[in-house]
Amino acid sequence: MGKTINTILNLKDNFSKTLKDTANNTNKFKLHLKEANKITDKITSSLAKFSKVALGASTAFVGGGLAVAVKSFNDYDNAIRQAASSTGATSDEIKGLKDAIKDVYANNFGDDWNDVAESVAAVKKTMGGTSEEIKLATKNALALRDTFGYEIPETARTADMLIKQFGLDGAEAFNLIAQGSQKGLDKNGNLLDSINEYSVHFKNLGLNAETMFSVFSAGAAKGVFDIDKMGDAFKEFGIRGKDGSDTTNEAFKILGLNAKKNARCFC
Repeated sequence: MGKTINTILNLKDNFSKTLKDTANNTNKFKLHLKEANKITDKITSSLAKFSKVALGASTAFVGGGLAVAVKSFNDYDNAIRQAASSTGATSDEIKGLKDAIKDVYANNFGDDWNDVAESVAAVKKTMGGTSEEIKLATKNALALRDTFGYEIPETARTADMLIKQFGLDGAEAFNLIAQGSQKGLDKNGNLLDSINEYSVHFKNLGLNAETMFSVFSAGAAKGVFDIDKMGDAFKEFGIRGKDGSDTTNEAFKILGLNAKKNARCFC
């Protein structure tokens, strides 16, 4: 159904472009009634055929199929306008938004046109990227929402943090979030917050994203009440390791390490 609707929408967009081109060529924003009727007859005939295929209806139900298609077009147009408005997209960027929204919807992600458009807009505003990157990120974000209940803006923000701090690509970032969730790291409802807060501190210690998730996982497996405690321990370790205080120097001494030499590792 999604792919068929997508095909119809491509036809609709091309039809709209034909009308605009004709108007520009004549320098008038209207068509002769006879010409308009001919085009309308053609598009109505095409829509009837597509509606029958999409809905598996007999000829007697083509009218109902067209009504559904018209409503879907209206929902689509409204969704595009809302996404363009909320992102401040330029005329050139709107084409990319349309492409992303139609692709995500055609692949059966999201509840409806509006849900898909809002999700695409949230990903674009938070993560940016090309049309292809936005498509992939939106699909991943919707899959995480439907599986684990994460809100799209929060998931996008967290994936973006992993990308910026550890140099991951979008697929790797979303995959780590999914794997962590599957392992129960969100049992206290703060996995995304912990990733956002502590990624920079793990990076400053020279550790990668996989190590951070392994630390969270190991802590959870050992019965640590909250993975936030694990992240906070590494944060404090990074802060104390370079503060040059007597207690820090004493701690390095107990470990048989040179305080000044090792403090440079935390800068």
